[in-house]
Order: sequence, then C-alpha cells, then structure tokens
Amino acid sequence: MTEQERAVQVKIAEHLEKIWNTAGSGVWESRGEPRRYTYSTAMAWVGIDRVLRFLHSEESRDVADPALLQRLMALRQPI
Repeated sequence: MTEQERAVQVKIAEHLEKIWNTAGSGVWESRGEPRRYTYSTAMAWVGIDRVLRFLHSEESRDVADPALLQRLMALRQPI
C-alpha cells in the first residue's frame, strides 16, 4: 500500500472518530427526524476496525502513529 493510500485510511478513521455518534438522515435512512441508526453505527465500527487491522499489519507497523492507534482502539469499544 502506498503512503497516499495509508493517509486516506487515516483520514477516514479520523472522520469516523468525529461523527460516529451523531444523528443523521443519510441516503439510506428514512427522511424523518435525524437519529442514530444501528447500521450507521455498525459501519463506523467496521471502518475503525479495518483501519486498526491495517495499521497493526506488518506492512504498516513501523509507520503507524501510536497515539492514533490508542485513540482508535479506545473508540472501538464504545461503538
């Protein structure tokens, strides 16, 4: 994986970190009042989990930011 692809994964994880628990009414949800949807929360968990798997892989272990790893591991639990 290139450095640019790794940077995109980290940006996605940081975005999920900020928005995972906000109410929404996105493309796939109903158009009523914004609320938290189980599917959206589950997909946020999957996104965080997959980035963590990649950052823990041998391919990225040397360049992974330890502070980011700690934050994402701590975030995965409450999601």
